[in-house]
Amino acid sequence: MSFSVTLHVSAAFPFVNKSRIVVGPAEMELEDGDARGKHRILAELGRVEEEVRFLEKELEELGQTDTVPTVCEELLCLIEKAPDPLLPLTNGPLNLGWDRWFQGPDGGDGCRCFML
Repeated sequence: MSFSVTLHVSAAFPFVNKSRIVVGPAEMELEDGDARGKHRILAELGRVEEEVRFLEKELEELGQTDTVPTVCEELLCLIEKAPDPLLPLTNGPLNLGWDRWFQGPDGGDGCRCFML
Protein backbone atom coordinates (compact mmCIF):
# COMPACT_ATOMS: atom_id res chain seq x y z
CA MET A 1 0.00 0.00 0.00
CA SER A 2 1.51 3.32 -0.99
CA PHE A 3 0.25 6.85 -1.18
CA SER A 4 1.09 9.32 -3.91
CA VAL A 5 1.28 12.96 -2.97
CA THR A 6 1.39 15.80 -5.46
CA LEU A 7 1.27 19.39 -4.41
CA HIS A 8 0.55 21.76 -7.28
CA VAL A 9 1.61 25.25 -6.24
CA SER A 10 2.65 27.72 -8.84
CA ALA A 11 5.63 29.59 -7.43
CA ALA A 12 6.21 31.32 -10.75
CA PHE A 13 2.65 32.68 -10.69
CA PRO A 14 2.07 34.24 -7.28
CA PHE A 15 -1.31 35.56 -8.44
CA VAL A 16 -2.77 32.07 -8.42
CA ASN A 17 -4.89 31.84 -5.28
CA LYS A 18 -5.66 28.11 -5.30
CA SER A 19 -3.47 25.16 -4.37
CA ARG A 20 -4.32 21.57 -5.05
CA ILE A 21 -3.32 18.65 -2.87
CA VAL A 22 -3.89 15.15 -4.22
CA VAL A 23 -3.64 12.31 -1.70
CA GLY A 24 -4.26 9.02 -3.45
CA PRO A 25 -7.83 9.07 -4.74
CA ALA A 26 -8.93 12.00 -2.54
CA GLU A 27 -8.50 15.60 -3.65
CA MET A 28 -8.76 18.80 -1.64
CA GLU A 29 -8.76 22.38 -2.83
CA LEU A 30 -7.31 24.85 -0.32
CA GLU A 31 -7.05 28.61 -0.35
CA ASP A 32 -3.59 30.17 -0.05
CA GLY A 33 -4.55 31.41 3.41
CA ASP A 34 -4.76 27.78 4.52
CA ALA A 35 -0.99 27.28 4.48
CA ARG A 36 -1.07 25.90 8.01
CA GLY A 37 -3.73 23.44 6.91
CA LYS A 38 -1.57 22.27 4.00
CA HIS A 39 1.44 21.81 6.25
CA ARG A 40 -0.68 19.97 8.80
CA ILE A 41 -2.03 17.65 6.10
CA LEU A 42 1.44 17.04 4.69
CA ALA A 43 2.83 16.37 8.18
CA GLU A 44 0.03 13.89 8.88
CA LEU A 45 0.61 12.26 5.50
CA GLY A 46 4.32 11.95 6.28
CA ARG A 47 3.48 10.30 9.59
CA VAL A 48 1.12 7.86 7.86
CA GLU A 49 3.74 7.02 5.22
CA GLU A 50 6.30 6.41 7.97
CA GLU A 51 3.86 4.11 9.76
CA VAL A 52 3.19 2.25 6.49
CA ARG A 53 6.94 1.74 5.97
CA PHE A 54 7.28 0.49 9.55
CA LEU A 55 4.38 -1.95 9.14
CA GLU A 56 5.72 -3.20 5.80
CA LYS A 57 9.12 -3.79 7.41
CA GLU A 58 7.51 -5.62 10.34
CA LEU A 59 5.40 -7.72 7.96
CA GLU A 60 8.53 -8.61 6.00
CA GLU A 61 10.29 -9.67 9.22
CA LEU A 62 7.29 -11.78 10.20
CA GLY A 63 7.39 -13.47 6.82
CA GLN A 64 11.00 -14.48 7.43
CA THR A 65 10.44 -15.93 10.92
CA ASP A 66 9.76 -19.57 11.64
CA THR A 67 6.30 -20.77 12.43
CA VAL A 68 4.81 -19.49 15.66
CA PRO A 69 4.61 -22.85 17.51
CA THR A 70 8.33 -23.43 16.93
CA VAL A 71 9.23 -19.98 18.25
CA CYS A 72 6.92 -20.42 21.24
CA GLU A 73 8.45 -23.80 22.09
CA GLU A 74 11.95 -22.31 21.97
CA LEU A 75 10.88 -19.40 24.17
CA LEU A 76 9.21 -21.75 26.66
CA CYS A 77 12.38 -23.87 26.90
CA LEU A 78 14.48 -20.77 27.57
CA ILE A 79 12.10 -19.53 30.25
CA GLU A 80 11.88 -22.89 32.01
CA LYS A 81 15.67 -23.28 32.18
CA ALA A 82 16.33 -20.11 34.19
CA PRO A 83 14.40 -19.56 37.44
CA ASP A 84 12.53 -16.32 37.96
CA PRO A 85 14.76 -13.96 39.98
CA LEU A 86 11.73 -12.46 41.74
CA LEU A 87 10.47 -15.74 43.16
CA PRO A 88 11.79 -16.78 46.59
CA LEU A 89 14.00 -19.69 45.68
CA THR A 90 17.10 -20.51 47.70
CA ASN A 91 19.95 -22.58 46.42
CA GLY A 92 22.19 -23.80 49.19
CA PRO A 93 22.00 -23.71 53.00
CA LEU A 94 19.59 -21.35 54.72
CA ASN A 95 20.99 -18.55 56.85
CA LEU A 96 18.66 -18.48 59.85
CA GLY A 97 20.18 -15.20 61.05
CA TRP A 98 18.29 -13.38 58.31
CA ASP A 99 14.93 -14.51 59.69
CA ARG A 100 15.17 -12.15 62.64
CA TRP A 101 14.90 -9.18 60.28
CA PHE A 102 11.72 -10.40 58.67
CA GLN A 103 9.81 -11.68 61.71
CA GLY A 104 7.98 -9.81 64.40
CA PRO A 105 9.22 -9.65 68.01
CA ASP A 106 9.11 -12.84 70.06
CA GLY A 107 6.91 -11.43 72.82
CA GLY A 108 3.80 -9.74 71.47
CA ASP A 109 3.22 -7.85 74.76
CA GLY A 110 6.44 -5.81 74.66
CA CYS A 111 5.79 -4.00 71.40
CA ARG A 112 2.82 -1.76 70.93
CA CYS A 113 2.51 0.26 67.77
CA PHE A 114 -0.39 2.63 67.43
CA MET A 115 -1.49 4.21 64.22
CA LEU A 116 -2.80 7.74 64.63
